[in-house]
Amino acid sequence: MKATRRTLVAAGIALVLAAPTAFGQVFTVNSTADAVTTEADGQCNATVGEQTVCTLREAIMEANALAGPDEIQFDSAFVNAANPIQLTLGGVDEGSRASPEGSTDPFLMDETPDVRQGDLDVTDSLTITGVDPSRPDATVIEWNAPEGESPDRIFQIHGSTDGVDVKLQYLTLRGGSVGSEQLSEATEANGAWWLYRNGGAIANGVCCSIIEDSTSEDHGGAPDGVGGGDEGEEGSAVINGLTLERVVVLANHAEGDGGGIYSAAPLVLNQSAIRATSVHATAAGCTTTPT
Repeated sequence: MKATRRTLVAAGIALVLAAPTAFGQVFTVNSTADAVTTEADGQCNATVGEQTVCTLREAIMEANALAGPDEIQFDSAFVNAANPIQLTLGGVDEGSRASPEGSTDPFLMDETPDVRQGDLDVTDSLTITGVDPSRPDATVIEWNAPEGESPDRIFQIHGSTDGVDVKLQYLTLRGGSVGSEQLSEATEANGAWWLYRNGGAIANGVCCSIIEDSTSEDHGGAPDGVGGGDEGEEGSAVINGLTLERVVVLANHAEGDGGGIYSAAPLVLNQSAIRATSVHATAAGCTTTPT
């Protein structure tokens, strides 16, 4: 099923924001490294070399495991304009599986969120706050994939039965990139089937990847124009509220929609900017689906 979409021109959108929610626990990141333990234990305690530190990935894993909204902050002695957070742990959560016999399409999405690799998977309400409200460039989160590995998007926000509200503030998100995968060769009856991943920096809600036949009307016979997606894979329509406050989304790329941001849920941009993005499909900056 294809979802109708509208594209935001996100250069200057300012909306009145609701009062902040009280936080259950506040984690303070004191390392720019990308490291994580095997499972959440209530403590932000990843190991980097011989040191025990709180990394952003570890903090998100711990926050996901706690019920209710939490906050992640940064220690400016370790995270600042000269010392960005660098994501290095590659991996992809999204894939595909064969459809049941009799289905219209031969493939279905297959996705298992895993914050320990690839993009930073957020599964519960969370606020991430940079070190300086006046300088988004003082807290940079960027991909620096090792040689031979591909980067991923920076954040993916997943639905839940209770809904998820996420606020990102005073940050720069840089260098995220999501690609595509050919699932089958073209036949006389159909074009090749492709999986396209949406949202170079952020993907929010359902349809963060889509599977399409390359002969669909959106493609025009080539894998460069992607439409909609099947919303049934993540269950009922759960509202994921996403707010960006003084955030710069810079130099990200997607083979699907939304080179900067792809959101299938309510999105608020306040004094934020999306710049220098690229896309292989329809919307280089920001793509949303109606709610």
